[in-house]
Amino acid sequence: MRKVFLSGGTGFIGQNLVSFLLKNGVEIVNFANQTRQASNANRNIVKGDICDSLSVENAMDGCDVVINLAAESSASKSMTDSRNFMRTNVTGASVLLESARKLGVKKFFQMGTDQVYGNCEKGGFSENAALNPTNPYSASKAAADLIALSYFRTYDFPVVIARSSIVFGPCQRPEKLLPVFITNAIRKKPLPVYNNGLYRRQWIFVADICEAIVTLLEKGKPGEVYNTGGTEKTNLEVAKSVLKILGKSVSLISHVKDDKFYDMRYAVDTAKIGRLGWKPRFSFEDALSNTVEWYKNNESWWAKFIEKSQGIKPRTSVRLFNSKKCLRIS
Repeated sequence: MRKVFLSGGTGFIGQNLVSFLLKNGVEIVNFANQTRQASNANRNIVKGDICDSLSVENAMDGCDVVINLAAESSASKSMTDSRNFMRTNVTGASVLLESARKLGVKKFFQMGTDQVYGNCEKGGFSENAALNPTNPYSASKAAADLIALSYFRTYDFPVVIARSSIVFGPCQRPEKLLPVFITNAIRKKPLPVYNNGLYRRQWIFVADICEAIVTLLEKGKPGEVYNTGGTEKTNLEVAKSVLKILGKSVSLISHVKDDKFYDMRYAVDTAKIGRLGWKPRFSFEDALSNTVEWYKNNESWWAKFIEKSQGIKPRTSVRLFNSKKCLRIS
């Protein structure tokens, strides 16, 4: 792995992966539609649209590996308007695959989600489980996976797919569940827990998912899917853990009625990637403490996004941040 074309490299996982890859001497073409979160450490950012094949091919030319992290990733938003999800997650993935095939890329990594399997009543889904997505977001990700696998079967193109549980850690914008819990707790505001809070998810630290991606690029078998899961927790348990770390009262938990349909439980079996030598190195407790500490020390970063979402003009613009502060893997 000498030169990597990375889509979505200015997003949450992408920022952390950039830091990890640069530390290991990998040259990166960071292809991104949004550059406002771009890390100072990555000086090779190319602004572009992954649905624009000409721009993609020009930027990808000379790269031996493609990592596709670009995605619209909110199940809730997809239930309101799915058009951007289909464009980015399906059309975008298709354009990247075709461009990579034409250019003779040696490995193509597609980031997927455990949500494609749908609700899991017991145990954990294996990679051979039927796909049963229940919202437009997960349906778009399932479609992208199937397109990627078709490229292996039709062209013998070396794709590998990871289906991940919820990823968390430093540098995640305060619109996702865990950052909302943390930033609200820091400001002594209510933590909104949907309905009874018993939705169950597996949680994996961003450092561990970065290592999983590299493991699959180096050892993953072309044409295969690998589940990457973490520690299973209910949303209510996560909220209580955040409050405990910050020394705040559980009275801050506010149960909020939500009429959208959500699967009660997602769970995957990770034995397959385990046979490649990967397993999470960070316990949920240590990873959560690390994450909470980062948000405590970087309020000037995340507060700007909250102000913008509330229609408040930020006191200053959102500044670039150093990816070295996001992730340190030793």
